[in-house]
Amino acid sequence: MFFRLLNRRNLKKLIYALKHENEGFVLSNMKTFISESKVRSEYKIDEEKVNESRLEEECQVIRSHFDVDYYRSEYPEVKNSDDPVLHYCTKGWRKGYDPSHSFSTVYYLENNTDVLNAKINPFYHFIMEGQVEGRLGKLPNQRQRKILDKLKSLDQKVADCRLPHLPSKSKVPQIKKAIVELSGSVRIFSFSHDNYNREVGGVQFCIRREQRSFQDIRADYIHISPVQFLPRISYEYDYLIRLMINGKDQFILNWKEFIDLMKSLKSLKTNYLIVHSLYGHNPSNLIEFYKNLKIESSFFWIHDYASICANHNLLRNGLEYCNSPSIDSNSCSICIYSSDRK
Repeated sequence: MFFRLLNRRNLKKLIYALKHENEGFVLSNMKTFISESKVRSEYKIDEEKVNESRLEEECQVIRSHFDVDYYRSEYPEVKNSDDPVLHYCTKGWRKGYDPSHSFSTVYYLENNTDVLNAKINPFYHFIMEGQVEGRLGKLPNQRQRKILDKLKSLDQKVADCRLPHLPSKSKVPQIKKAIVELSGSVRIFSFSHDNYNREVGGVQFCIRREQRSFQDIRADYIHISPVQFLPRISYEYDYLIRLMINGKDQFILNWKEFIDLMKSLKSLKTNYLIVHSLYGHNPSNLIEFYKNLKIESSFFWIHDYASICANHNLLRNGLEYCNSPSIDSNSCSICIYSSDRK
């Protein structure tokens, strides 16, 4: 490869390239740069001094544009780095790391071959020259494109949630004994999607407060959740459930065992039903529970949009708020969650 040295700036670029000729690039869809060892032998210069000067200049120029928090969160190896900017200038851009969410190193190099061939720090070039020349720092709508590239169907999401092993079931007589021995005159039956004592979130926090509030008035709080969490309702009938009594005792049993047990005890207490989430539950099962147990009053919490769509945030394909369009509309049909609404 032949370099024509026209000025001092080109000389610096040459020495910068020589300094890093063996480090290579780990960038998708890029060829390894051609070695410039012949050029090295022709020019005897103080390359170390020139490179240090150039590196210092690069760091100084990009520092105010560099998102340190983003860089550390995206790339674990830099999490404890004293100077992420220096890391990017010496190693990061060669690995295709992005200095911020608004600039794509790989995109810039793939679409600006002059920068690629000269082995110039792409972010430095963009700040100094690229943006003035109208070059793009990233693919338009790149964040949305990344989300869509990683998008999974609802069935795939459900499959990813499946537990490799399910816990052993408890003995029904043991469960019956624990319920019969409850001293409260009122029983609160609460349904949600997971173990509120183990998981963390707004719904779980609400249930914990609810449980303590009912216990303060001497009401017994029985919580039912599916053992297998699902990001949507269940279409099975006899799935495994977890029974938690007053926030402590936990029992595992099938739904049919539970409903049969409740039928045998329905006349003993005054019962209230509270539904926090239908995720993981079969709605028909809750209707069966309501019909076969003497329920004084029932309540349905609206924590989010999960009661009308498996996507509790109503974000169409994880990108934008959809405003809950008609199920038969095109706006709904293009979303991965549309089939579950139907």
